[in-house]
Amino acid sequence: MSAKIAFFDLDHTLIKVDSMLAFAKHVNGKKAFYFSLLSILPKYVQVMLGLRSHQALKEAFLEFHFKGLSVAELEKQAQLFIPFLDRHLDKKHFQHLTDLRGEDYEICIVSASCATWVKPWCEHHGYTFIASEMEFQEGKFTGKLASKNCKGQEKVKRINTQYNLDNYSSIKAFGNSKSDRYMLQLAK
Repeated sequence: MSAKIAFFDLDHTLIKVDSMLAFAKHVNGKKAFYFSLLSILPKYVQVMLGLRSHQALKEAFLEFHFKGLSVAELEKQAQLFIPFLDRHLDKKHFQHLTDLRGEDYEICIVSASCATWVKPWCEHHGYTFIASEMEFQEGKFTGKLASKNCKGQEKVKRINTQYNLDNYSSIKAFGNSKSDRYMLQLAK
C-alpha cells in the first residue's frame, strides 16, 4: 500500500479567484456579471437569513448566465478559459501541488465549481477532478445542477464514492474555507 493522493480545492486555494464568477464574466462580460449580482441580491439575503439554500443561490446565478447555452458552446468557452485560470494560480499552493506530483502523489481537484470549466483545465494539466455538475437536457443547460452542489460534506461523499481511501498510505488535503474542513479531515 504505497499509493498516495492529494485533494486540492480549486477556488481561492489553487487559484486566487472564484472560477464560477470569473467564467460568467468570461462568457457574458462585466456588465451582465454585475447585473446578475444585483438580480440575485434578494436570494443572497434569503441565504444569509437561512431561508434559502446555497445551492438555490448558485443555481440562480448559473441560470442567469448560462441557461439555454449548448454543451458545445460552453465547452468552447471553457477551453478559452484555461489560460485565465493559469494566469491566476496561487504560486505557493501550485508549487506545493507540483512538489507532491513529483513525489508520486495522485492529484485530484475537488471543487464546488462546475465540471463544465473545471474539467478542461484539469485535463490540460493531467489531474483527476470532482466537481459540481450542470444539468443538460437536449444538449442545453437547464439552469439547475444535476445533483448536490459539491461543497462541504458533499465533497467527502463524492471522494468516498470515487476512491477507496483505504488503498492510500498517504492522503493530503488542501482547502481555504470552513466548508473544506470535512475534506481536510480525510488527510492522514
